[in-house]
Amino acid sequence: MNALVSLRLKGAETFRTAILAPCGSIAELRAFIGETMALVTVHADLAETYATLGDDKGLEYALRCLAASSKAALETLADLKAANKRGPLMAGNDMEVVPVSAAEPLTSSDCDLRDFPFMPLDVRRLLTSATWIEAADDPKLGHALVCLWCESWQQVPAGSLPDNPRVLARLAMCTAEEWQRIADQALAGWQRCSDGRLYHPVVAEKVLEAWIEKLGQRKSSGAGNAKRWGVRFDAGALEKRIELATAMLTRLNPESRILRKRQQKASNPDRAPHGTPDRIPSGSQETETETETETETGTRTKQRKEEDAALSAGRRRPSQSGEPYAFEAGVIRLNAKDLEAWRKDYPNLSLEAELRSLSGRLHRRVLLVLTPKPTANG
Repeated sequence: MNALVSLRLKGAETFRTAILAPCGSIAELRAFIGETMALVTVHADLAETYATLGDDKGLEYALRCLAASSKAALETLADLKAANKRGPLMAGNDMEVVPVSAAEPLTSSDCDLRDFPFMPLDVRRLLTSATWIEAADDPKLGHALVCLWCESWQQVPAGSLPDNPRVLARLAMCTAEEWQRIADQALAGWQRCSDGRLYHPVVAEKVLEAWIEKLGQRKSSGAGNAKRWGVRFDAGALEKRIELATAMLTRLNPESRILRKRQQKASNPDRAPHGTPDRIPSGSQETETETETETETGTRTKQRKEEDAALSAGRRRPSQSGEPYAFEAGVIRLNAKDLEAWRKDYPNLSLEAELRSLSGRLHRRVLLVLTPKPTANG
């Protein structure tokens, strides 16, 4: 049922706007008044902006919206007073309050993903959904569905929505008439639970997967910081929350990828529950990835040294005197006989000048060291 609110502004024609009739609990009436007054603030800011810009049409529109919202809040306040006197039955509403469902909420009351800006989308599941297929003939329905899913992701508990027609219409970005037309289809699959909120099993499944990962990361980070700073960390409370979320997810989808992942890790006794070796707390400053990287770096450094040594050895060649010489650590070792032979072969080149040039290219000193002349005894 709709109530038409009419008001007459000085110098303006009567403005009529459709506002849903009051319904719901006393708490929901209070919530509606708060939300409506928030809209009043928005319209007041808009009116101030239009007045500053000299936009009279915009100013008139903002003032009409402000007046309509204010009157709706005042009328709801009267209903709230009547409800407080008469109990659970609403003033002017013969319909009894429907008792809440006995079903338990699908996510825990502390489930909070407001710091998760991204929501997973099961594409195949969506495209084969009957409700989504029906939305092909009604784009507004599809728009409302996506809006409700995204809004529920950011609610607390995550994956839920308030069971309030006015709030749902706004969350779905619908007018009162649009929401009345599509509400049944848009809320298909949502179920009211014992906490008085609406939950969707598919959204709740995705929420629980993200929540378990978030709690696991929080546990890992706490253990890592405790090890780094030498303080005590009690993960008991987090483990209980993880167990509760895991049990809820198991009821919704026993084949969830997160559950399979945890089962695989649990089946490996050499690894901790979150996939890291027991000797290193998961998520700490010394994570498995970093430790493996350090080990691999050390191995590569050792291999590089061995390769450099082999390359240096390969560059050595026997001198005419039988004594080897090599270029190692910026030092060229030659005996006097080899030096004379080099000068005879390259009379137009200065060995000293070549060494100075080489020093400049290598950015370090290159020394020429003459080894003693070999004796007859070798």
